[in-house]
Amino acid sequence: MSKNSLLILLLTVTAIVLLVICYMQYSQKNLYRDIVSHTLSSDFQRLSESIRSNDEIYDRVLSQDTLSHEDAELLARGNETIYEVLSKSIKLAVDVKKRKEPFLNQVSPISAQQVTLYFNEREGGDVDEETRSQISSIKKLNTLWLDAVNETQPLFGLGEDRWIVLIEQIEQQTLAYLDEMGIEQVEQLWLSRTEIN
Repeated sequence: MSKNSLLILLLTVTAIVLLVICYMQYSQKNLYRDIVSHTLSSDFQRLSESIRSNDEIYDRVLSQDTLSHEDAELLARGNETIYEVLSKSIKLAVDVKKRKEPFLNQVSPISAQQVTLYFNEREGGDVDEETRSQISSIKKLNTLWLDAVNETQPLFGLGEDRWIVLIEQIEQQTLAYLDEMGIEQVEQLWLSRTEIN
């Protein structure tokens, strides 16, 4: 076999190996995108369901003036789901370079986490005026989140930006709510600050 024939054979084998490697990487990238898109869609479905369920529970609690232990647990779990989905999705948006690092600094997940803690600390029972006011205020925030969810089409994928738009709408609603209430964090609705002189 001549040197030219050997060189051509070597280049052909190298080209085939490179094509196979490129195809495998392309397939893996598509598989990753499909898995992440499925997870993203599922997460946002859970987010929507949690916000809707919370809304129904808030209505029941406020109409009956009673917060059962079960309702407190359901509201804590629902808000924990909101916290988890928002936190995970915000991080994903930065990881896949759809948003820059400052996007990580959002108050919506923190607000949901604070509401989770609020309901984790509730024993259940009759709702007094102070608790009614607190739950009404929390419901108002949840209603704003529900409006954002209702304005967005339900299916989400990594290749589109609707999920990021929803996160941004929820964040805008949260910031507007905090501004309207004159507070920096949701927990200020129920926590008393004591000043030390």
